[in-house]
Amino acid sequence: MRMGRMLASLLLATASLGLIAANTITATLTASPVSYTGKCPTVITFKGTITVTEPCKVQYKFLRSDNANAPVQTLDFVRPGTQPVSTTWTLGASYVGWQAIEVIYPQHATSNRAEFKLVCGEARPEVRASLTASPVDFTGKCPAVIKFDGQISATAPCTVTYKFIRSDNALAPVQTLVFTQAGTKPVSTTWTLGGAALPTYAGWEAIEILSPVVHQSNHAQFKITCTDGKPEVRASLTASPAEFTGKCPAVIKFDGQISATAPCTVTYKFIRSDNALAPVQTLVFTQAGTKPVSTTWTLGGAALPTYTGWEAIEILSPVVHQSNHAAFKITCTDVQPQKKADLGMYGFLKLGKLQREVKWNETIVLGPEDASLVSNGKPAFEVYYSHREFNGVAVPGPFKNKITFEGAVVSIQSALALAASEIKPIHTQAYLGPKNGRLTIKIDADGEVQEAREDNNEFSVNIVFRGF
Repeated sequence: MRMGRMLASLLLATASLGLIAANTITATLTASPVSYTGKCPTVITFKGTITVTEPCKVQYKFLRSDNANAPVQTLDFVRPGTQPVSTTWTLGASYVGWQAIEVIYPQHATSNRAEFKLVCGEARPEVRASLTASPVDFTGKCPAVIKFDGQISATAPCTVTYKFIRSDNALAPVQTLVFTQAGTKPVSTTWTLGGAALPTYAGWEAIEILSPVVHQSNHAQFKITCTDGKPEVRASLTASPAEFTGKCPAVIKFDGQISATAPCTVTYKFIRSDNALAPVQTLVFTQAGTKPVSTTWTLGGAALPTYTGWEAIEILSPVVHQSNHAAFKITCTDVQPQKKADLGMYGFLKLGKLQREVKWNETIVLGPEDASLVSNGKPAFEVYYSHREFNGVAVPGPFKNKITFEGAVVSIQSALALAASEIKPIHTQAYLGPKNGRLTIKIDADGEVQEAREDNNEFSVNIVFRGF
């Protein structure tokens, strides 16, 4: 008895010192669904827990964002632990809100806010479509019939309205598909086209979904080529050898083939890069098939030591067609290249009445005593120079030399010609200055002569004018 009283006193003293742990109460709550879109009214369910660290009786209630009053409820905890709680909220209109748990006794505590969002309305299913064309590439007798096979899918029961749209903007009727459940349904259509007024066409067709959502499928593309009943005729050609190096003349052989998709008579000829005329030839096809054709080209020599060219097959009837160009190249090793002329300047330039000489790329000073005349303040001077053929090859011409001053042409010598190794003097007159500048003479200024060298045709001097 005495021992019990001592124990009670010890417990009371310990409690007064705060050594016995205080009861801790916590609560949590979640909403389901957190976000809802669909038909209303609907029910939002809230599930939560209340946890205590000491045996006790707990009184609580639910709080709502619309400030509605809820009854106080009781939980009896015979030991520390957690107990579930729940409630529901039925709503008939779109709303964003929350619920929470408020613990009233034996102490005050509030849970988190379990937030939710509600959007009332008919939930629209996802609707998609795809389409393919067959054939994608048509060649043959027209009109052609292009078939389009497609499918429309929906993720929920619904009624789908749609129509076919085309690259020619033709109007098509609106059609309907009823989906009693999610799934895919086939759709199809055809397009008949082509003829004399439309021998070729490249286009497309697609599916346009009108409701319950707006959507357009891929463009199912196609192409037609009308042959008006004529067979398709094609040709190909190869050169052998494609590259020849050796003793000339060279013989290039061309082997080819012509194919037809139906019985017919084909007329054709060979065409060449040198525009030589070739006879028209004939092939008779008693059935669809392929026939070989061939020809040769003999070329090369002293006058043609190298050549790059081609040959091809040109179909004349029953359709018009040209094969690939069978390219080739020849290089004759037994022929010396034709010797070319070489034009250039001989000696130096002389200017003025006194024929003052100046070396190329140097400077000369000219005064009034050197001018032949002065017109409107601009002096004219005599110009003397000589040009030559340096390679022993005659140049029958004609070719031109041009004199420029500061880039402007001041004199042209035309209808020029030179014998092999000939030196020919030139005398002309040109208005120069009176501002200082650079005079240039260009031999064969327009490049009319094929020369062994083209880098020795241009010569210049600088002129300084005094006393004008």
